[in-house]
Order: sequence, then C-alpha cells, then structure tokens
Amino acid sequence: MANAPGVLSIQTFRSELDRLGQVAKSARFAVRIIPQGSDNLLTRLSYSNQIPYLLYVCDSAEFPGRGFNVTTTRYYGPEINVPNNTMYGPTFNLSFICRTQSLERQFFDDWMDVINPLNTYNYNYPKQYYCSIEVYQFSEFATQQASYNSVYSWRYVNCWPSALAPQQVTWADDNILRLGVTMVYKYWLRPEDREKAYQKFS
Repeated sequence: MANAPGVLSIQTFRSELDRLGQVAKSARFAVRIIPQGSDNLLTRLSYSNQIPYLLYVCDSAEFPGRGFNVTTTRYYGPEINVPNNTMYGPTFNLSFICRTQSLERQFFDDWMDVINPLNTYNYNYPKQYYCSIEVYQFSEFATQQASYNSVYSWRYVNCWPSALAPQQVTWADDNILRLGVTMVYKYWLRPEDREKAYQKFS
C-alpha cells in the first residue's frame, strides 16, 4: 500500500521513548485534599493542619476519565452519533495506608459526620463539606530544580466521600492496614491549562 509506514526499527522506538522522558510509571503520583471555602466544617477539626499530609499515605488513586453522551441522528446516508453532554466519573477511588493513631480513618469518619451528623441525621449544606482533590503525575527522574517533576495535574471539584470500604483485620497475617474510599465529584479540570484551553479553542 502506498501509505503504509516506512522502516520500523527498535532504535527509532527507543529514541522516541527517550525523547519524551521514557515510559510513564503508575507509581509516580500524589494526591492532595483541600477543603473548599471559608464555611467548610473540615477546617474546624482539631487535626485540620494534618490534612495536607495525607498525600504521603495515599498509595492508590485514579487519574480522571471523561466521555460524552451521544445522540443518534441522520441527515443523509448512514446514521451518525453526535455528542450532547459531557460525562464525568461520577466517582473515583482512593486508598490510604493507615498509621497506628488511625488519623486516616478518623478523618473520613469525621468527614461523613460533617455530611450527615449522627446526633441529628440532618444533612449539612454541600458548601460545608465539599473539598477539592488535586492529583499530580510525576516524571520518572528528578530534575536539577527539584527532586521530582510534575508533568501533569488534575483537580476534582466538589468532592465528598460516598463510601468507606470495610477494613478486614485478622490474626492470620500482619499486613499493612489500608482504607479504601469512594469519592463523588461534580467535574474535573486542569488548573494550569484551563485559561489556555479557552484561548486555544475559542
């Protein structure tokens, strides 16, 4: 075929990987939880100054996805699908390594109590429990400017925990205890590129 690819070689393949920093590794990430707004009740917790440090014990996360609802229509010839609504998530999962003082479990238990206090079961206003969650992807190797290099980032907006996974404990082993959390969010954005995107595609 006239338009078939030309010479394919291992050397070209490796040079292309090297040119863009080698392959991305799934273990190069960090997650940061940020309460939204001055009325957020999470900032009133006695350990609220410890919330930023949860990024060190988040050992599993998900980079966001995005899709479109589609409508099938036909003008002339075969039917076509056109987008009609952007779809986000609506959930993503996080996993946290638990330390002996159980700050991780306490934080998410308290967060759920902020959403729906156990003494009244009356739900608080969303602005009192919404958080932003930032997720960063890092390069494999350090740079001269820093010990790590953030190459991409996302921000989940209007987040809150919808479920905490049961934590099984047993005398049969001595594994590290982890906490799985399912988070709900409204949408995600790329903080550094949002304004650029408007300019780029307007």
